[in-house]
Amino acid sequence: MQPRFQKLKKILAVLTVSFLLILYAATLVSAILARPEAHGLFMGCLAATIVLPVMLYILLWLMRMFWKVEPDLREEKQKDEGKSKRNRSK
Repeated sequence: MQPRFQKLKKILAVLTVSFLLILYAATLVSAILARPEAHGLFMGCLAATIVLPVMLYILLWLMRMFWKVEPDLREEKQKDEGKSKRNRSK
């Protein structure tokens, strides 16, 4: 895959995980302090746990389609050839 796409993919994944961790922490603190908004935060956290990864997957899938990002088959082919050469020499 293209290095630019890989970098963007990693950044989006880190941002998603960071957002979820902050949301979990806010929900936990709100529940410990017995705040009235704890239930709403929990429901939002539950929804975000399901929706955000799905949205990230769809976004990356669409980016792959529109940017025409293909896995680099040459690297995989070279790895396979290297393994087969090693197996033949044994």
